[in-house]
Amino acid sequence: MADKEDAKKAAKEAEKKAAEFKAAEKKAKEEKKGKKKAKKSDVHLPPVLELAYSMPVFLLVAMNVVVAGLSYVSGASLMEIFVRMLVTTFALGLVLWLLVWLLSSYYTPTNIQNNQNEHTGSNDAGMNHQDFSNF
Repeated sequence: MADKEDAKKAAKEAEKKAAEFKAAEKKAKEEKKGKKKAKKSDVHLPPVLELAYSMPVFLLVAMNVVVAGLSYVSGASLMEIFVRMLVTTFALGLVLWLLVWLLSSYYTPTNIQNNQNEHTGSNDAGMNHQDFSNF
């Protein structure tokens, strides 16, 4: 009789520990998800770069739709429409990529810091020099 009661107590304790373990595991997963979301939201690009990365995609898709529509209206075959869209994507994509590359290279953190230093009159060593060339 005592063995059965001990077995029941042991089973209840095991179930209790298993439930605690599952709860702790669930809580750890939720904390990891919360940390990952917090890390993603910490990174912010300047608004100019956000526009520079998103607008070319919309422009490229819009131009391909226009080219396909005008080609279809003019009576071009599907193969001709495909080739025209391919050329449009390549040519316009190359130009837009170059513009985005130039803009993003201008907005690198080192260039931003150098531009701020030029406006404040400080150099990389942190020394402030005043410009007396106007006197």
